Amino acid sequence: AELESRAKNFEKSRIAFQRAVATGGADSRLWLAWGKTENLAGNFEKAKELLQMAVRKNSQGNKMKASPQNGKLPDEAVELPRLQNPSNSRQHGSSSSPSNHFAPFTFEDGDFASLNGASRSASSARNLADALRELSNISSQNGDLEMAVRYLEQATEVDSSYEPAWRHLAELVRRHHGIQAVRDMYSKALGETERNVHAKLNHWWALEERSAGFIDNARDLLRRATCAEPKYMSAWLSWALLEKTEGAADRACELFQEA
Repeated sequence: AELESRAKNFEKSRIAFQRAVATGGADSRLWLAWGKTENLAGNFEKAKELLQMAVRKNSQGNKMKASPQNGKLPDEAVELPRLQNPSNSRQHGSSSSPSNHFAPFTFEDGDFASLNGASRSASSARNLADALRELSNISSQNGDLEMAVRYLEQATEVDSSYEPAWRHLAELVRRHHGIQAVRDMYSKALGETERNVHAKLNHWWALEERSAGFIDNARDLLRRATCAEPKYMSAWLSWALLEKTEGAADRACELFQEA
């Protein structure tokens, strides 16, 4: 199915996915991969249903009650959990963090509590975070920025080391709230993640600062990124390009050599 998807043979891919879930429908990875294929094909509503199923299969671990026939999903795949009212939401982060701009949401029937349980494997959490990020992309494409942010916030809680979710969250937060909210978000991310992802987080934060015109801040963050991971070439290149743009040709050459 994935080979056909890469070749953009979407009808053949769908047939293969239908066969796969008919025999292994409890595996959330199948629903995730199928959802990504439908998203690639531009079938966003179908992709959303499939990704919701991936979330439910991953969070609940329940067996399928029915197999899809002719591409039709069971009713349980259609609805994702309800949103909480802001007054009842679990608050976290600083007062100006993105989590306080948008009310977080949780899964129904206590599902979210199981996501962080000791029995959940790292790969399972990564798959769940990936599905939530894909759902965020669809919401963003549909113009629902608030829901897109909520999905990404959930993804970072499920798997705090999943760097793409933090980066996409920063991009959405900047568009809606500006650079200060981005700073709050990355500060929160650095406090909640393992050190092995700090180089990327500092690098991406630096790019946001540079775009906003805060060159000294960007330079300092790029220094932190390269200190955290001296072999991280992308950070060295970004720093070199920054210095080149600022007219520091000699310094830029030194940084290009480091890269």
